[in-house]
Amino acid sequence: MGVISARDLKQKTGDFIRRLRAGEPFVLTYRGRRIAVITPTSGDRGEGKPGNRDDAWAAVDVELEASEPAFENWQEATAWVRGGS
Repeated sequence: MGVISARDLKQKTGDFIRRLRAGEPFVLTYRGRRIAVITPTSGDRGEGKPGNRDDAWAAVDVELEASEPAFENWQEATAWVRGGS
């Protein structure tokens, strides 16, 4: 699974779309932190139709288990968002 930054995705969207269409999934990062998993749809599902939601949540769970939490708790995350330390 490839890793792409939000900046690279913005600058090279066409390249990543071609790679996704070829079946390559990506982890999207923003400022060095994982924020999303971008996976291609299966050809047998049809263009633009969502896949199996259980499979999608299973992929999210795998990525969450593989990543380190950025904050100890929600209060710490809230303080960071509001510009605190």
